Parts: sequence; structure tokens; C-alpha cells
Amino acid sequence: MQQIISNTQRMIKGEKEIWMKKYFEGKWFLERTIFHSNEDRPYGIANGVAYFTSADKKSLIYKEEGKLSLISTGQEYPFYRSFIYVFEGDQVEIFFNDGFNSGQLYQSYNLDFDNRVLTPSIQHICKDDCYNGIYSIVSLSAYKLQTAIKGPKKNFKIETYAKKA
Repeated sequence: MQQIISNTQRMIKGEKEIWMKKYFEGKWFLERTIFHSNEDRPYGIANGVAYFTSADKKSLIYKEEGKLSLISTGQEYPFYRSFIYVFEGDQVEIFFNDGFNSGQLYQSYNLDFDNRVLTPSIQHICKDDCYNGIYSIVSLSAYKLQTAIKGPKKNFKIETYAKKA
């Protein structure tokens, strides 16, 4: 782990947004587990692939696709989502890139380099539901995203583990 930190510190000597953009850019394999927040056993398991492709000097287009399997029924559903990540200093803003919210801000994060995490600077509110996520940089080729969704009808915890292809 110390070697990862040293390599990362060398990489970040330049502009932080360039480092973050380079870190995420490329193809990633996704493993996602969805929990009801009050339970330890999974509600659903998803596997897929995500691509971060360069849009310009400071932004990436994120596209993910895969298959979600519900544990209780065994039913499988395809999923697809797209966002635009915009990097500025030690911040990243994520915008919807599909659906009726396309172009609207979804989340905003700040880089805490010492702890290797991106922490939310705002919450995403969708009707009565609140979405919060934290990115943990596990290594130079893996990250984990933990998302909590809370509201009157939703109480989920989603853990996504991404490994560079």
C-alpha cells in the first residue's frame, strides 16, 4: 500500500484535475451489491462494465452497462447509465448524461488526498429521496463507490467495486 501512495503522490504533483481524469479514464469492470440498509444480505447483485472516455481537457463521459440480478426472485434486468465527470482542481462535478435529467448536476465531490477518497460536497435530492456517495481509491487500478439512498420509500446501500480492465 505504501508503494501505491508513493506512486500516487508522484502522479499528483501536476494539476489535480488532470491526475483524477487520468486515473478514471479507461475501461472498468463493475461488481455492484445492493442492500436494504437495515439488512446484511444482498437485495441484488449487478455485474457490468464502465467506460470513462475523454470529452475534452477536463471532462470524461462515463457509460456503464450490465445486468442486475434480484436475489429474492432470480429475475435479471439490464442496466445502462451515463454521466459527465468534470474535473476542476481537487473537485469533480458529475452531471446526468441521459434521461430527462440530462445536463443537470447529480453530485459534486472534493478530493481528500490524504485519505484517498472523494467526499460529497452536496447531496443529490430526487423528489423525497437523498443520494450520497463516497469514492475510495483502493489502488491505482481499483476504486470503491459506496452510495446511500434514503427517503420515505427508499433505504438502500449500494457498494460498487470497480477494477480497471
